[in-house]
Amino acid sequence: MSDNNGNVIQEAEFSRIIRVDNIAEDGEVIAFSATEAEREALATRMGLLAMESFQADVTASPLLSRQQQRGPYKGIHLHVAFRADVIQSCVVTLEPVTATVSHEFEVDFLPKGADPADVIGTGSPGTTGSDKKLPETVDDWLESLEDGEMVFDADDVDPPEILRGGVAEIGELIVENLSLSLDPYPRRDDVEMEKTRSGDNDEDNVVRDNPFAVLASLKTD
Repeated sequence: MSDNNGNVIQEAEFSRIIRVDNIAEDGEVIAFSATEAEREALATRMGLLAMESFQADVTASPLLSRQQQRGPYKGIHLHVAFRADVIQSCVVTLEPVTATVSHEFEVDFLPKGADPADVIGTGSPGTTGSDKKLPETVDDWLESLEDGEMVFDADDVDPPEILRGGVAEIGELIVENLSLSLDPYPRRDDVEMEKTRSGDNDEDNVVRDNPFAVLASLKTD
């Protein structure tokens, strides 16, 4: 797929949308699961040998304006819980390693130009009670990120995502969180890494894993 200028646009491997107007006032749970073709595409993207399953339960709650306290909805708050069964390659033996990855996260979707503090019942940055000066609108968040001015603590709530045309694209966010949750150094349970030491003094004498020693021992078995 390409745009009007001929630039190639990469299609999302796992596109899932939620329309704000379709969410009940008291919220609802939406279940998503990846098709076989989507799992194959995601496995290729993440460098996996295979992805055997991938599903997510999304609890969606509408956000109301703090001033109006009634509809139309200002945005949407999502609590996401996902689970994936994957097969990775052992970093030592290159043999298959199965793993189940699960994680939860929350995110707000607000229209461009909206004030994150002007919503009810969410953990938006504007309602955390922090003494820090917070950007006033979603546009300010984006400008601060582009200028490199935003600094986040580990306990900070993520800035809101942009709600475009009343639609929240949650699929790619789930995929990104899955990618971050994968073990970067998977290895078989029966493979133990031999320790090596580096450094000329006690302070620099760091114990490190030695995969080459493991490979050598496997060849002699």
